[in-house]
Amino acid sequence: MLPIKKDALTDAEIKRRSQLKAGHIGDVRIAKSLFPSLGYYYWFLGNVADTTILPKAKPIVRYAGPTTKAIRRTFADAGFVPGPKNCRKFNICWGSPKNVSFYSTLVAGQICNQVPGSNAIGRKDKLASCIVAAQNRSGKELYDFIPKTYILPQSASIAVRDMAMNPDAFYIYKPALGARGEGIRLLSNGDAILDDKPAVLQKYISNPLLVNGYKFDLRIYVLITSVDPLIMYIYNEGLGRFATRKYHKPTIRNKKLKKMHLTNFSINASSDTFVNPDSGKHCPVKAKKGKLQEKVERIMTMTSTGSSLNKGSGSASNSTGSDDSDSSMSSYEYSNPEDEDDSCQGNTAFPSKWKASDLFAHLDMNRDCFDSKDPDSIVKNAGVPGNGVVQQRLYSSICDLVIKTLIACEPNFYILGHKARTASTYPRISFGIYGFDIMLQSNGKPILIEVNSSPATATSTQLDVNVKYPMIAEALNTIGIPVEKRNELDIMVPTIMTEDEKRAKSIKERNTQLTARAQTSGEAIRQGSSNVPLPRPQTSASVHGKAMLDSALYLSAGSLPPTQSMRLADANPCPDADVAASGSISAQKKQGDTPVNVKTNANASPSSLSSKSNKSCRTSDSLSDSSQSKTDLPRLPFNEMRPSANGKSMTTDQLRRMDKQGRVRYGLPQGAMANLTEMERRICMQISDEEQRSGMFTRIFPTKEAASYMPLFENQRYNNIFAMAYVCSGAPWHELI
Repeated sequence: MLPIKKDALTDAEIKRRSQLKAGHIGDVRIAKSLFPSLGYYYWFLGNVADTTILPKAKPIVRYAGPTTKAIRRTFADAGFVPGPKNCRKFNICWGSPKNVSFYSTLVAGQICNQVPGSNAIGRKDKLASCIVAAQNRSGKELYDFIPKTYILPQSASIAVRDMAMNPDAFYIYKPALGARGEGIRLLSNGDAILDDKPAVLQKYISNPLLVNGYKFDLRIYVLITSVDPLIMYIYNEGLGRFATRKYHKPTIRNKKLKKMHLTNFSINASSDTFVNPDSGKHCPVKAKKGKLQEKVERIMTMTSTGSSLNKGSGSASNSTGSDDSDSSMSSYEYSNPEDEDDSCQGNTAFPSKWKASDLFAHLDMNRDCFDSKDPDSIVKNAGVPGNGVVQQRLYSSICDLVIKTLIACEPNFYILGHKARTASTYPRISFGIYGFDIMLQSNGKPILIEVNSSPATATSTQLDVNVKYPMIAEALNTIGIPVEKRNELDIMVPTIMTEDEKRAKSIKERNTQLTARAQTSGEAIRQGSSNVPLPRPQTSASVHGKAMLDSALYLSAGSLPPTQSMRLADANPCPDADVAASGSISAQKKQGDTPVNVKTNANASPSSLSSKSNKSCRTSDSLSDSSQSKTDLPRLPFNEMRPSANGKSMTTDQLRRMDKQGRVRYGLPQGAMANLTEMERRICMQISDEEQRSGMFTRIFPTKEAASYMPLFENQRYNNIFAMAYVCSGAPWHELI
């Protein structure tokens, strides 16, 4: 679609063409813009004389790191094909967090599943620092959902002092970058504190909520689709993960019993007392470590304790509460064999993993689990059991925790997002799925344990399949990547093998591959050298044809609009290079270059094209070769497109309202919808379009109920205020048309 210049057509001609039907041969149809200030657009779709049907091709996903069957099958259902390792032509990159320079290589039509600044919540020490800053800014009473936490090594001396002053207290030591329970230890007064690596020391939660005598935590999934403005969703399903030993308060004797004090699945899955939620039987779903492997880990851990701190030196303090862990205790010290025998107090037919919804319903029906004597108990004045009040209170308190946590981390998201030029680009080139680990106190109050920037997607039970696969599919649907929804999901359980069996299987598979390769080569030689395929000569015509095919492939995947791709292909003076429109555009930008505005789905608004496009030949390897010249297509953001009628954005004062109680509220001024800037339209479209596709993801910010969170932001950024005003105004999508 292309905008019609003013006075290019008469009113009568506009009326006639707007009534033409799809498939009309001759004059191009026109359609009215969704935005009144933009007038009409040429509508080429369905016009036989002016429509070029591009060859069908599948979009490409690049896996940047280990993946699971759930991830691969979800992308297969979405029509994606995996690209080679480190490929530069891809539509979506899925993997671990990336550095800022990676995002500058992305062009319109490419998207990454990590938001710049994810380490602000993925690292335990960074998360603690963000929440400390939020406490200082907004008050500790608003951020009281975290246990007292010491950031190490800065606060090591203060931690040692406090441990000596509270000899009966217990603490959990967690490496800042630890995962799957690695490196976690339960400490008490007199124990050494390692000070050679970044870590946190968190006060042990002494009054956890117990179900059937077992300690548990919750895994809650959160989706971030935008940083500026901040837009977040929460998934309506999660996991409840239980320890596999009956809980007893920590003592010097039992503090090394990992399967009692830690709820991490990586630790408890290998327990003989793990109750599989599918069968209801004692059945570990993870292979145990061999004796040799345990001995090696024990020796390595004991030798690594040389650099410890029993007495702190005068170091700066950063103590307050925040932290977390996706983990469980590692083998720092080994207790006596009888202490490590988890079968002595085994779990008897009580599932070790639940759906969060089932767990909430169980808690609502069995309210005797909660401490009803606590004045802040969640069951106070909750009515009869099973009426859903406790479930709703739990859900609301968890949403409150998630919103406040991400607002605390918003400054880091904002700074790195704009540095990487992903914060306000359209279409989006980044999003993030995060796993919040939350524990409930005996009164029902949620406590933040940890946030994981790459939550596990492994499916070791059918329950995992039923939760994680739809979650991934719904997240992709929300950001505009349609995924087929299945009614029946097959279980994808990893094969449990010993290390020797794994080694034998690997050798067997390798020998099979070598045998097949040798047989193929032998057949080609026996048939004669004339039958052996030779490499085809790379003529200018063949390379140019390949470039055109690459361009068509990525156009069909939604990377660039047809008009821009054709201009690039026609203007490409170097046939021996890949067409820049194929998606392999370099990262280095000239001063002032900005992202190309391109729509990625049918709901996106029409995009304008710059007439000053800087076209150049680029090879597919130019991303990594800094010695080559790196000129890029100018990337056009919304704020450089035709602005509103007055050419100015609204002020924050125009968006704020005051209710009768004197509280600040938000709303759009009269007639604002007809005079929005392009950036404001993008914000409205993203909020409206995503909500229609979000499925089981529920937007928790911005919402009408979330307006009270605005004062918690470090800076009152305009885009956040405008997004809240748009939502609070209740302006439906059709009012933009």
